[in-house]
Amino acid sequence: MNADEIIKELCKTYLEQGFRTVPPDFMDEYNWERQNLGGYPVVEQNPENFNDSRHHKRARQIGKILNEEGGFSLMQEIAYSVQNEIGSKPANELSRCWNGIGDWVD
Repeated sequence: MNADEIIKELCKTYLEQGFRTVPPDFMDEYNWERQNLGGYPVVEQNPENFNDSRHHKRARQIGKILNEEGGFSLMQEIAYSVQNEIGSKPANELSRCWNGIGDWVD
């Protein structure tokens, strides 16, 4: 995958499901925040797509691949691109999702 494909996949993942799970009783508040920031509401989160820490498995997998290929600087470059594409809230969620991968600390 090239950088543009990775950014596109991360943005799509965020817009469809988010980078973290949200308990059902907080979903209305979460969706309200997302819509006010120009995001889309999350209709349904598939629990199989998230790990025990409530982070999206594929987003973490991408972070690990980026870390192996280019370390912190490549991860940072992709995170900045996600922020430029869909905003700071998604980038903050991605940062929490990548916490502990390589030198990434949120």
